[in-house]
Amino acid sequence: MQIDETGITTTMTNTHGHIDWSGYQRVVEEPQLFILMIAKRQAQLLPKSDLTSAQVAELRNWFSQCLTAEQWEGQNDN
Repeated sequence: MQIDETGITTTMTNTHGHIDWSGYQRVVEEPQLFILMIAKRQAQLLPKSDLTSAQVAELRNWFSQCLTAEQWEGQNDN
């Protein structure tokens, strides 16, 4: 997964795709993961357990800079 000012690019063994920031309906941060909603019933899940604390902070920064207030639900570490 690569994140930049244009959006998020994912590369797997047999697929490669890019979603612009405007393509995300909503991004929610839960205590254990980030939920990136692409459509009403389609999401990308990013488990925080796979990330360092610096990477989590970097993701929050990208989301707050590149998404609208309606798209980014912000930190929810209850």
